[in-house]
Order: sequence, then structure tokens, then C-alpha cells
Amino acid sequence: MDTLSISRKDNHNFKVWMLLWAFSIFGYLPAFAQSTVTYTAGDYRTTTAGSLGQTAGTSLLEQLTAQGVWVPATYPLPTTATLYIEHPTQLSGTLQVTNLTLNAQKTLTIPAGAKLIATTKLALAPSAELLQEGEIENRGLLQLQSNSRLIIKSLTYRASSLIWSGTEEMDATSEVRIEAAAANALLFSGSHLSAQAHGFWFGRLTLAPTQAGSQWQLTDANAPLAAQAFHATIPATSSLVLLGASNLSLQFGQDVSLTGGAYYLQNQSSGTGIVNVAGHLALQGATLALNQTSNATVTSILDLKGNLLVDAASVINNSSTVSTSSSGIRFSGTNWQTLQATGPINHVSLVAKAGAMVRLGQHLRLNPSNSVYAGTFTVENGAALDFGVDANNTGYQVQGQGYFNLNQGGTLYITSAQGINTTGATGNVVVTESRRTFHNLATFIYNAKIPQQTGNAFIATASGKIVVMDNPTSVTITKNIGISSSKTQYPTGGRLEIKQGTLISTASTDITGTGALVMSGGTYQIGTLNVSMVPQLSGTYTLTNGTIELTGAGAQTLRGDTYNNVTVGGSNDAKTISSTTTINQNLTILPNAVFDISNKTLKGEGGLTMTGGLFRTSKTSNTLPELTGKNMPYNITGGTIEFYGSINGQSQSIRGTYGNSQKVTYNNLLLTATETNTMNDLGNHLLTANFDVTGTLTVKAPAALQMATNRAVGGTGNFIVEDGATLLYGSPQGIKMTGTGTSDGNVRVSGTRSFSPNANYGFIGNSEMVSGDALPSTVQNLLVAKTNGSGVTLSKNVTVSGVFTMRSSLFKTEGYELSLLSQAESALQFADSTFYIQGTLRRAVGSSGIYSFPIGNAAGKRNLDLVSIGLAGNGFQSIAVEFKPIINHQDTDMFLTEGSYSYTHIAPEGVWYVEPNAKPITGSFTATASLQGFNNLSDNKFALLARQANSTSGKDWSTGGGTLDAPNKEGRTVAGGYAKRNFMTQFGQLAIATMESVLPVSWLYVKAERKNQEVQLQWATATEINNDHFEVEFSQDGKTFTQAGIVKGAGNSSVQKDYSFDHQSSAKGTAYYRVKQVDLDGKFEYSKVVAVQGGGAALAQITLYPNPSHDFLHLGNVTLDPTALVEILDAQGRQVNKIKPVMEGATPKIPVQQLPSGNYILRVKNASQLIQQRFVKF
Repeated sequence: MDTLSISRKDNHNFKVWMLLWAFSIFGYLPAFAQSTVTYTAGDYRTTTAGSLGQTAGTSLLEQLTAQGVWVPATYPLPTTATLYIEHPTQLSGTLQVTNLTLNAQKTLTIPAGAKLIATTKLALAPSAELLQEGEIENRGLLQLQSNSRLIIKSLTYRASSLIWSGTEEMDATSEVRIEAAAANALLFSGSHLSAQAHGFWFGRLTLAPTQAGSQWQLTDANAPLAAQAFHATIPATSSLVLLGASNLSLQFGQDVSLTGGAYYLQNQSSGTGIVNVAGHLALQGATLALNQTSNATVTSILDLKGNLLVDAASVINNSSTVSTSSSGIRFSGTNWQTLQATGPINHVSLVAKAGAMVRLGQHLRLNPSNSVYAGTFTVENGAALDFGVDANNTGYQVQGQGYFNLNQGGTLYITSAQGINTTGATGNVVVTESRRTFHNLATFIYNAKIPQQTGNAFIATASGKIVVMDNPTSVTITKNIGISSSKTQYPTGGRLEIKQGTLISTASTDITGTGALVMSGGTYQIGTLNVSMVPQLSGTYTLTNGTIELTGAGAQTLRGDTYNNVTVGGSNDAKTISSTTTINQNLTILPNAVFDISNKTLKGEGGLTMTGGLFRTSKTSNTLPELTGKNMPYNITGGTIEFYGSINGQSQSIRGTYGNSQKVTYNNLLLTATETNTMNDLGNHLLTANFDVTGTLTVKAPAALQMATNRAVGGTGNFIVEDGATLLYGSPQGIKMTGTGTSDGNVRVSGTRSFSPNANYGFIGNSEMVSGDALPSTVQNLLVAKTNGSGVTLSKNVTVSGVFTMRSSLFKTEGYELSLLSQAESALQFADSTFYIQGTLRRAVGSSGIYSFPIGNAAGKRNLDLVSIGLAGNGFQSIAVEFKPIINHQDTDMFLTEGSYSYTHIAPEGVWYVEPNAKPITGSFTATASLQGFNNLSDNKFALLARQANSTSGKDWSTGGGTLDAPNKEGRTVAGGYAKRNFMTQFGQLAIATMESVLPVSWLYVKAERKNQEVQLQWATATEINNDHFEVEFSQDGKTFTQAGIVKGAGNSSVQKDYSFDHQSSAKGTAYYRVKQVDLDGKFEYSKVVAVQGGGAALAQITLYPNPSHDFLHLGNVTLDPTALVEILDAQGRQVNKIKPVMEGATPKIPVQQLPSGNYILRVKNASQLIQQRFVKF
């Protein structure tokens, strides 16, 4: 806060102090109030406005006493006085003082005829104004403080006026204004003025003399004239020469404005004159000539760092009669400088110097009339010229008959719709054609806001130029432009740089060469045809943004590199890539475009956008498309993606997700191949994740699509498998005709689902599955290739017209039927001999040939082979075979013999159902049944039997009209692995039966009973064959037998025959008896052994059945006491079990199912009787 250090009797000082304090506190104190005024005892000051003179005046005065009190003072003022003018005052007569201070915002006028002499200091406080109409003599310091004004309005003023006889102290914001001066005078001289601390003579300088017909000279010295603005306004008939001597330099710290009259940089016959303007130069109704005289040896330079503004009433010129090419206006600013010359510029060279940036504010007219010394506009190395635009975005032109030169290293900002041209009347430069020069080693920036053409100023020969696209609309290349990597001018070499808008190359014009391509935005739309690849620039690519778009109406190859965005448009032939290409943002394919990358890599973290067109790839590695979609999404609303070209052993993986696991939605997917991949279950195409389609997914021949257990295609589109194509699928639900949920199989589209009956299908994956109701009833080929032991179950009857292949072991028909239409042996292909079909297999059967039926059940494979021997007629075409459990069979119902064998048992593991579509009229067949899974069979004691398909009776078993091979031949030995019956005619159930050789005598019973001293032996036979006689034998120890007698046999008999024999025996111990049957040819066999207790009766011979037995033995012809004991002994006579009989009605039943297979002895102790009989457990 400022304070006053004095006091007054009237207390006025306190009021002033309070006023200053208030302004300083609230921030409204003006600048001048910030200065401290310090008074010294003896100082004078005015107390009222008025006139002031040495001896008298109307302005009242007061003087500061030694006691610091202001007291009234009277005239005259001593010449040694220090005077403060604190009120508007006008000088009267002559006033001389030692110091005079014109206080802030106060005015002092020196009228004509008056004179002010300051011998030590003349000071103008802030915003004070001193008007000189008379004379001021400054013998000491002339001080102009901030914003103060010195106005000189004296017709006698000149550079040597006494006001400049002392020294000066000029604030940079102060102003010296000349409103009148002596005619033709020099206004400022270096011999009277010196530079201030701010570097210039003056702060602001204004010239506004009104005398007509005069020519003033601004200075005669190297002068840093004004720190701030310089304004000159002179009458139209007057003139001002800025440099009053040769080889001078004049500096203006800020703007210069020249109004009215004529201004000359200099008027010399030799030397170099330079005027430097740090701000703008404006001409209003003025003429600026560089040299007033025509002299080729004079150089006149106006160096301008701001704008050049010339109104329509102004003109800038130089001599038209001599060459003044070394003279001119130099633009040397470091910021953009506007050149807005409405009036003409004649014979003046305009030069944009290195580092300068000049922008036209309107058309520039260089020499409207022809002249041999016409003006020139030159853009030097390192300089830039922006041609600018009007309100309608029309580019300004350099016109007239002057010269235009773009030097090497210069930069043009091209704004004309027609670009720049060396010929014609269009473009930014339309001076005389022969006077246009564009160095091709320069920078060319297209920055209009309307569509542009490059123009014809470029030569095709490549150079290290820089071409920049900065037009938000478009620029069309109208002539080939060559850019090389040469670093002659630019350290990084030539380049094409696209910042915004669309750069358009045509079918025959483009940018070529070894230069670099830089893109931070915009689109490079390339329509060039008949070149090896595009972009044609082969240098380094630095693409942080922007789009490369292929628009050619024919084949184009995108250069393999890293791009931000790529758009594929155009028509006709396909677009492709030359080598590995990376896209970081997005690939866009437009309608009618074909983009075929063949087997090359197109990768990156970009997305994919398709509104139409066709995207083709034949690559067989990685997930396709390889674009990950991390930076941009997949947005496919139209068009088709085609996967093609794979061969056997190759697969293409189709992308299902992008970005952070978002599901891909395709429009159309077309899956084709060169050759079906049959080497694995991957097919030609497989899904890496679930995806949707809104158009149609089509699988075309010979392609194979694999859809794994956890893969599905959904969406609103269609799913089509065409003739000859292959679908491999593994969903637990198979493929369904309806349903779009997560449990609706591999195909979940809501549109049409079409599965061709002429296509191929396969079951794959690692989980149990069903075929699904969408699997056609007829298919071309069918494959089973499950993993991890999983299987597939049919959901319907399926007919295979080609080949059924099993590469895994579990396939179930589950009540349905698998039918093979082909009779060829190759129609059934199993990768392993252990594989089989669990269920029903139907095969087409001809009149000859071997037909294998590898079927079975959950217990294992039960293969059956059939040989057709003339089967034909009645519409016979096929045979179905299934292996099923046997139904309601009892071995005791069997009464079938064949030759010398009797069938005793049907294998319980199951039977084959062999059913033709129609019973043939002629022919027979040979059946060969695998023994796999059948137990307890002996060589030559098993064979195939047949009965009707619907039979449940053991009585119906027959040989089926067929025959057996001889013992130990085919189908008769266990080691052979199969049972075989030839020439069968009966279809239905086929079973494996066991048989025994037919005995000469069929024993019904053998029993013995002691009667006192005799033993009566009785026996009976059911049949006899060639039986000669019986020999009765007895033994005391059961080991050594002796003949007791002979009984004649019946010979041959098929009815029951009863026999008896009485043997005298008084033995007290146990006696053993047996009957020896002797044939006519001497062969014999023994009956069972019966025992008789000494002195008691023996238990009659019992009947055991079935024998051999599996589950139970029944005891016939015996009644057991409640205390009867039953034992089972092994072949060595060791007890293995003791059993309580179970009664089944009146027949005892012995359980044997717990016994291992083998030969055993059944021993029954009933009171004092003993029964022993052998049996077989199987």
C-alpha cells in the first residue's frame, strides 16, 4: 500500500491516504496509483488547474516546508525549483525549472510561442500527457513512465529539436506521437536518441503529420525504433522514407501500420537497407515501395515476423525497370503469418524463409501486368506456405504474371480443389505457366475442407519428398507420384503421411516408390490395378490409426505388413494379401467385395466387420479368422466367409469367440474343401467354440464339418449339409430337428435345418450320445469315431447307402436298425476286429457272397457270418441280424438227434435272430457263428440249431435244413472259434447247442433189492440199438466185479423194456452190482453201480436230470425220508458239500449252481439205503 509522507493543515492528506488504502485493499487501484511520490522540503506543486509561468499564472501553488507542511506559495518560481504538476495546466511564456514532474493522468500543454526548459529532469508519470506545440528544451533526463504520452505538434519539429538535447528514459508502454513536424524533415536521429533498457528508442511511436506534399525521413541511423506498435498516417500527397541513409537497419518491436500517402523503405543508390518488423505490417490506402529510386545495386529488405495485411486501396511495389530480385519482403516468423494482400504486389519478391509459416488470407496478385522484372513468391527450404481458403472453403491462389518458386525442402499446404499444377488455370498457383516451379524434393500437404485432386505438378520419378493428406474430405491422385526413401532432404527419407480424410488412387494413378507410409488417421483408398501389390510404397510402415481400403475394379494384392484398419471393397476379381499381414483395429469387407487370402496369415488383435462380400481362406493352422477381436468386435451383418482348400489330413479351425470370450455371430459360412479329411475325426472344419449364424451355414462336398461334444451352432439362421458333404458331431443329444436350447444338440439354429440323405455323417467326441432325430433315415456313409470308451445310440432306423465305418468300439441301435444298402464287403469297415454293433444290423444280401454281421450285446461281440447260396425271389433283398437273450427254453423239451448225436442243451448266452426282409423262394445259406462269449463247449459236441423267430419252445429247435462238416472240421472245434452249419434254409433264431453221442441203450433205471438170501436186480431201457445181451456183475468192494449172469437183450427197440435177474447172495456186508451192456459187434458199456446193504434192501437206482446240469439236479424215481442226507463228492471222492434237499412237489431238487464246472458224485443216504450217481456241472 502506498503512503504519503507529508501532512497538511487542512488534514487533506488523511483523506488522500484513506482513499489510496481503500483502492489497494479492494484491488481497484489503477497502475499510476502504485507509484510512490516522495516530496522534499522546498518542492512546489499546483493546487488548482490554470496557467503556469515563470513569474505569474492562474494555477495556485504551494510549497513544502522543512517541517513537512505544505504552505501556499507565490510567483515567481525560481529556476532552481522542483515543480509537480498535479492539475491540468497550460504553460504561459517561458518556464525554466530544474525538475518538472507531470503527475499521473495529468496534462500539460506547451502552446505555440511558449517554451519549457528543464535543466535536470522532465518526467511524465504514468498515463500523463504532455502536448508540445511550442518548444521544449530538455537539458537533463526526459522520462516517460508507463502509458504516458508525448505529443509533438510543432511545425518546427525535427530530429534535432531541443527536446532530444538531453537523455531519455522511455517506458516500453509509453507513446511518442508526432502530429506536426517541419516539412521534409528528418524525424529521429541516432545522434540524439539511444536505446532504452527494453532495447528500443521508444515504446509506442505514432506519426500523424497533416502537412501535404511533404516527404519526411523517419531516421538516419541504425535504429531499434519502437518496442511496441508503430503507426504512421500521412496525407495522400506526402511520403515517408523509413531509412534516411544507406546501409541502415530499422527494428520495430511489434506491429507496424502504414496509412495514406507513400512509404519508402529507403531512397538510396547503393547499399542494403533492412527494416525488421517483429509484429504485423498493415497497409491501408497506402503505397509501400522498397526503394524510391530504380537502382539494381540497392537491396531493400523488409523482414516480417507477423502478418502482412494490404487493403484494396494499397499496393506494394518496387522498380519495374531494373532487377530488384535481391530485394523483397521476407517472412521470418516462428508462428503462422497471414499474407492478405487485396491490392497488388508488383516487382517485389516475397520470400518465406526457413522456419517461417505463411498463410494466404485471400488471392495473392503478383504483377497483374506482365513485366520482365515481375515479382516472385519463393518458399525456401524449411519454410511453409498455406494457400488458405475463403468462407466457402475455396482455396486461395497465387495469381498474376509473377513467378512462383517452391524450393527444395519447402512445404506447401495445398487448398485448391485442383491441387497444384504446372499447366492450366486451375489450382493454388495460376501464375504464368513458365513461371511456376515446384521442386519435387519438398513437402506437400493437402489440407482443404473440400474434395481435392493432387494436380499435375508432380513428376513420376521418385524423390525423397513428403506428401501429407490432411483433408477431412478426400484427395484424388491425378498423376503418379514417386516417393523414395532418399534422405537427401529429410533425415527419415520420403514418405506419404495420411492424417485424416480419404486419399484416393485410381486404376492408373497412385503413389509409388521406396518411401515410407505413415498413417495417424484417414483412409488410403486404393483403386490401382495391374501392379504387384498395394500400397505400392515399399518403405517402412508406421500406422497408428487410419484405414487402407482396396477399391479396385479387379484383382489387387495387399502388401503384407502391419495395418490399423483395412477395408476391402471394389468388385470383380478377388483381393488378396502378399504375405503375413497384421491388423490391429478392424478388417471391413464391403458388399460385392471378394477377399481371398488363400493360405497366408492374416492376424492381429483387430475385429471383423462385414456388411456383405466374400471372405475366403484356405489356411489350415491356427484359429480362423485369426483376428482376435480384442481391440474391435466382430460385427458381421452380411456377406459370406468361406473356408476352402483343405485336403486329407488337414483341418481348418473356425473361430467361435472374440475379445473377452464374446460369441461370434456370422452371417453366411460356406465350408468347402479340395479333398475330404479322413485321416482323423477332425474333419476339414471344426469349431473352436460355439457361435451363431444369422444367414446360412452350408457344408458343401467334399468338406467335412466336425462339431465336438461341447460345440454348437445357434442363431436365427439356417444350417445346411449338402449332398456329398460330411457332418461329424458329438453332442449327447446328437442333431435335432427342433430346439435352440443348450440341451438341443450340436445344431440349434432357429431357421431351416437341412441334412442331405446323400451326405456323410459321423459320431465323434468323448461322451455318450444319441444320433438325434435330425439324422436322415438314409445317409451316404456313416462313421463311428468316439473316444474315451463312449458310445452312440441310434434315435431312429438308419440306412447307409455307402459305407459304415467304426473307428471306436461302441455303437448301439437300441431297438432301432442299422441297414446297409451295399452288398459289397467293403460296406462295413471296422478299425479293430473286436468292434461290433450292439443291436440290429441289416445288410443287403445278394444271391452269392459272404456277409459279416459283427453284432453283439452288452456282454460282448457275437459275430455271425452268412454265405448266400442262391438266395433269391419273393422280393428278398436283405437280412437283419441281432443277438438277444434266449426266451423260455427248457433243455428237457429238446428231442433232437442228428446222426449218432443227441442235442441236450442250448447255450444260455443268447441266440441270433436272423430275419430277411422277405423269405427267399430259392437258395440256402451257410451260417458261421462266433464262439466268443460261449462257455463249456467241447470239440465236435456243439452245433448251430434253428427255430422260428417267434418260437419259445425247445421242441422247435432243428437243424434248419442244414448240415454239419465232419468232426474236427470247420465249425466243429472250439479252437476254430466258430460254429458252422451249411445249406440252411430256415431263418429265425440261431443258437449254439451242445450234443452227446447216442448210446446203444438208453437206461431208464437200475435198482437192486435184497430178499433174504437173494438180491433181485431190475433195470429198464427206453431204447436199444444193436443190443446183444446184458451181463450182471457184482463186487464186495465196489472195485473188483465178477460176472453173476447173462440176460438176452432186445436187439433194437424204441419202447421201454424191463429186465430182472436174481442173484444168490448171503453176504452180510455191502454188495455192489452193475449191468454190462454188450453190442452185436462186441462193444460194451456199463450201467450205474448200485449198492445193497447186507441183510437189508438196497435203494433203487435213481434218475438225475438234467445231467449235465447248471442250476439244479432233480431226483426221479425216489422217495426220501425226512432224515435223508445228500452229499456231493468230487471225482476223488472228497466231500465238497452237504445239502438239504428242496422239494418241488414230490420231486427232490438239489441246487448245484454254486459248484465250479466239473465231474461230481451225488451220494444219497436214505435210512439204511445208499445211492451214488455221477453228474456233470457246466
